[in-house]
Amino acid sequence: MSDNLSKDRLVRNEQILRDKNTSAKNAIKKYFRNNSKVKATPIDFVCECSALDCDERVKLSINAYEKIHQRKDRFAIAKGHETPIVEKLVADKQNFGVVEKHELNA
Repeated sequence: MSDNLSKDRLVRNEQILRDKNTSAKNAIKKYFRNNSKVKATPIDFVCECSALDCDERVKLSINAYEKIHQRKDRFAIAKGHETPIVEKLVADKQNFGVVEKHELNA
């Protein structure tokens, strides 16, 4: 497999995990739509790193999660899970990191 195909696969893996998180977030928001505190309460999201078998969790609020994903090239990952070949660390928070993909546009 060429380097470009490998990089594309790594990015797709992260997008798959982000889609999983987004579906869960939307279900939580729908279920608790009458509770304004839900969006500010920290919950566990799946780490959006490039390893599909990663079982780490990232604890952040729905508000924080949505803020990170205002840009389609940003992903929330567990600390130390960045893959420099396809991304750079742009925020190092206490409990998680935020990476930005080299190949995706904001």
